[in-house]
Amino acid sequence: MKILFSLFVLVSVFLTGSLSEAGSVVISTGEYPPYCGRCLPRQGFINDVVLRSFNKAGFSVEFKYYPWARSFKLVETGVVPAVSYIYDTLKRREQYFVSDVIAIEEMLFLLNEESELKKGGLKEALKGLKIGLVQGYSHPDALVELINDKSVKVEFAIDDLQNIAKLIKGRVNAILISKDLGKLILDQEFPDREVDVYFDRSFIFEQKAVLGFSRINPGAHPLLTKFNEGLKVLKESDEFDKMVMELQDGGYSDCQ
Repeated sequence: MKILFSLFVLVSVFLTGSLSEAGSVVISTGEYPPYCGRCLPRQGFINDVVLRSFNKAGFSVEFKYYPWARSFKLVETGVVPAVSYIYDTLKRREQYFVSDVIAIEEMLFLLNEESELKKGGLKEALKGLKIGLVQGYSHPDALVELINDKSVKVEFAIDDLQNIAKLIKGRVNAILISKDLGKLILDQEFPDREVDVYFDRSFIFEQKAVLGFSRINPGAHPLLTKFNEGLKVLKESDEFDKMVMELQDGGYSDCQ
């Protein structure tokens, strides 16, 4: 069975072209502005960093867009060598080899105007509230522990847009979301309802954005090494600082 599965992986790799020629790599990804997206400038900040890092290591990159669940599955089954991107959590480290840190993303609770976090630790703060999360996303380890213990009520949505809509309608009391993405969705989709919600900074989860590499694709680990080498060169340059400033100025946010 292991031999047959290995043959299936190798055939799948060949058919998808993930390692179709020397010096090129296909990476699965999804829509998550301003970090990843087909229509975003240079396909979003994270994908731009991934592209430039691989370029500096001598590789060309093709991003293939799928629903996030499929993007993850393609890497876990070895069909493609890497996914852009994941958060560096305990669960993800069991599923993937992880790259060096690309960026650190702030995750905050966004609440409707009628709700508030209680005083105390995370468990006490969320007591009595229904928290909206997105199915398939990586969540901070501290929150995952509460979910597994059934210490917090959660309701899952298919994406962040649906999650914010549920928050505005009062179907959930709070959602956990990237600060940058939350502001972007509110500005673009709910400009007249921004006054009805607010970010609470009592708990700021810093999620490390990394590239996730397959544990079974034979070419993945060498690519991980090459990527880290290119990322190091990029981060030590003025080029990376300019990219970060562009992100902060909204340069990766608007679809072209």
